[in-house]
Amino acid sequence: MTSTQTRRLASTPIASYTIDITGHGLRALRYVDATSYFDERMLAFNGIQYRGRVLEGWDKPGWTGTRGDIVRTLMAVASDRHERDVDFRFQCPVKSVAVHRGR
Repeated sequence: MTSTQTRRLASTPIASYTIDITGHGLRALRYVDATSYFDERMLAFNGIQYRGRVLEGWDKPGWTGTRGDIVRTLMAVASDRHERDVDFRFQCPVKSVAVHRGR
């Protein structure tokens, strides 16, 4: 893959490639007490693999999945905990956001 192809893939919102959630991501999920949602919905991250060989192992909690997997899991957390306060909408224009008023 050329560097131009790599840049194009990275900037394409519909591109589907795996992302690992470890380190800072793990700390963030622990902070909001959401690790159980990721345990239930995503694949465990066991380290960096290449051609079937583990090059760098990971023995702490962590998960791997696409951006879509991660967003769906985070949406489940928000829906379960704040169902009355959250309204997910997709492919709609946003003119303004009033966070403190909930709009």
